[in-house]
Amino acid sequence: MISLFVALMMAFGFSICPVGATTGVNQKFCEAKLDRNHMTELASLIPYRFNNTNLNFSKSMGKTENHFFRQNNVAAHIMANYGAKSSVVVGFADNGNSGVSMFFEESAHLKMKIHDSVSLAPTQNGLHGIVTEIEADGVETLIAKDFALGNIRRIRDREDAGKKMDAVDEQIEWDGARQMVRVTRTISPEHRYEMHLQAGEGSRFAIVNGKVILTKNPGHTGPLRFRVTALTSETLLNALPIEQIIRPEFLHTLDPQTLNMLAFVVYKEKWLAGSWRYLTYFGRDSMMSTMLILKALQPQAVEAALAGVLDRVDDVGRVSHEETLADYAYFLSRYTSFSPRQDYEMVDSNLMPPILMQEYFTMVSERDANAFLDRRAANGKSYRDVFDHNMQFIVSSAYDFAHHMSEARKNNDQVALENGYQKLIHLLDGRFTGQWRDSEWGLGLGKIAFDVNVAYMPAALAAAYDIYSSSKYGLFQELSAKRAQSYYFTWKNEAPTFFKVQVSQQDLKNAESYVHSLGLKMPNQEIDRPITYYAVSLNEDGTPVKVMNSDEGSYLMFGLPTDEELMFMADRVLLQFPYGLKSPIGLLIANAAFAPAEIQKYFTADHYHGTLAWGREHAVMLFGLMRQLERTDLKEVTQAKLQMALSALWDLMEETAAFQEAELWTWRADEHGNMVYLAYGSKPSHHTAANPIQTWSLAVAILRESARERVANLVGISQARLHKANGN
Repeated sequence: MISLFVALMMAFGFSICPVGATTGVNQKFCEAKLDRNHMTELASLIPYRFNNTNLNFSKSMGKTENHFFRQNNVAAHIMANYGAKSSVVVGFADNGNSGVSMFFEESAHLKMKIHDSVSLAPTQNGLHGIVTEIEADGVETLIAKDFALGNIRRIRDREDAGKKMDAVDEQIEWDGARQMVRVTRTISPEHRYEMHLQAGEGSRFAIVNGKVILTKNPGHTGPLRFRVTALTSETLLNALPIEQIIRPEFLHTLDPQTLNMLAFVVYKEKWLAGSWRYLTYFGRDSMMSTMLILKALQPQAVEAALAGVLDRVDDVGRVSHEETLADYAYFLSRYTSFSPRQDYEMVDSNLMPPILMQEYFTMVSERDANAFLDRRAANGKSYRDVFDHNMQFIVSSAYDFAHHMSEARKNNDQVALENGYQKLIHLLDGRFTGQWRDSEWGLGLGKIAFDVNVAYMPAALAAAYDIYSSSKYGLFQELSAKRAQSYYFTWKNEAPTFFKVQVSQQDLKNAESYVHSLGLKMPNQEIDRPITYYAVSLNEDGTPVKVMNSDEGSYLMFGLPTDEELMFMADRVLLQFPYGLKSPIGLLIANAAFAPAEIQKYFTADHYHGTLAWGREHAVMLFGLMRQLERTDLKEVTQAKLQMALSALWDLMEETAAFQEAELWTWRADEHGNMVYLAYGSKPSHHTAANPIQTWSLAVAILRESARERVANLVGISQARLHKANGN
């Protein structure tokens, strides 16, 4: 029997040998097929190695300066933000998700700079960390009005909400002997955090009414300078050298800065979601990031992502979305326990392990796959047993909808068919978040997410069928395989129908008024065909939340849409906002032009999941379009339109490449009604701030580089055109 998963994922494009790998190192690498017995031989063939895990690099983004440093497994991200909510933050990649921060009184003239001379702080009393120097210009006085030390969640609370939830406060004192301000926060001997501030050339510190004030010495005309020592007691993570993360044939072709950023967030224990705001485990982020760049990854890196997930699966089989650690776990437990706390409230994460695991099986030998599955999770069970629990949870979760729709079809019960939405996967009770749009308004207050039900569930069932049908991995279960196969076809054929939206002529007129209300001009683009899209979510009563969205990219990435579906989904990339998602700043993640006003207010350019752009969604859409174009069962007209969409998306990504590695970015309207790039977090009205490094946004650069030849072949354009934006 042809593998159901292979049929579903036949165009995933993750063959062991890249196109053209016929000579030299690439040929030898492909012939080895990644069996661990060959790794020593392979190592001698790699012409470029980093040799260690040390890092020292910088990245500017809007009004934030960022420096990343790692030495002896002490890994720190130093950020100086002189935009809205000006601050200095040092986030550590460690087992406690710890950091230290100081927040300043606002000044429109402030500019800050991080000196490159970052170094390890001397280890003292169980504390380790870094030392750096900050330069502040444009002001005569710099006032630190507040400090937040401890878990990064505490610092995020202070930045986003303006307050710290945990009642254990920081202590601020003047250390006369060392002429420095010493800020400390001690929760227990194992959980201690310190921030030391020493004045630099021409500057001096004072503490006045609880505020720390840096001023210039008399006669000094240069910028303010101060030295920051950031310390934590949390235990360190174990870094992976870059040659254990990225396959050797990509080490020379990928941008060194991209490699550095990826190395900063990938560790033996787990992948981190991004820095500094999410410098810890997030299950969905780890798995999606891995799947997007699997072709470029070493098996060790994939195993690190899978291990991070499997170590946190609960006894029911649910996947942890996020872990809360150290002092913030202590706070949430009402000061009774420091044990990690897991969040199991995201429904999309539960569906992703089989999809990733099946791909992992294709890149390693059977022996290596079983060796990984034999490992023990944190709960003492084997990864094999934990993974089985997850797949059983998925198959059981799929039953209600599959059974309901099958019975309704058999009985020709139209009412039951129309009410089938009630059996789809809903967000958990009391929640308005449950997938990647995990802000309160990301789904427009809908309760049934499109991507969960149309993209992830069918793909998870297909993978579960394939794995349960195989005798290779100690997971053969004939009954479970049959159930997964049966449920798959029902979900694949029935779930999309509930989300389909047709745009009316009145909707088009309303969209024009909406665009003008944003200060934008309408695009010069004729609409010569009906506009159809899939709603971002359904309300509790099954009505669609009429927001056009980029989640169709996930359907392209994991599903097998019909020709009809592909024809209208290609328009997301081909049509300009407000008719589609194409815009001067990139591919928008949401377009509420056809939604009622009460929904539009949740999708502004200020909202975290509003009418703006994310790097992740460019990568997902690119992957999805490539995958669909490798199918052999599509009509020529469908293939032609997908080729147009892929070419348009590629050009759009090249035009906006300068900021696609950030987590997200937004826009402002200029005096001519044009949409102009704006760093997210640079305005007080922005609901939060963007991460300088977001792991799945790094997939944009890595996927683009690894996919150049594939894209050229798929759309029939030259390598020269694909390289034009890089100046090659």
